[in-house]
Amino acid sequence: MQSAPPTPPSYAQASRNRKDETVLEYIKSLLKLMKNLNFVLILIAYSINLAVYSAITTFLNQMIIPLYPVR
Repeated sequence: MQSAPPTPPSYAQASRNRKDETVLEYIKSLLKLMKNLNFVLILIAYSINLAVYSAITTFLNQMIIPLYPVR
């Protein structure tokens, strides 16, 4: 009985078996992603949204905590 089939059963398995993927390729893909204007705009919009949400919830938490003291 063989330990593995002669060809991988799927593309994902084939790419997983590749040992030549390095950190450099990963960095190249991140740089390519950062050059994509649409991605950068969505990233900025999401970051601003998250920051505003965190600020509002922190402020509301400081207002509500005194109304419900710990017993």
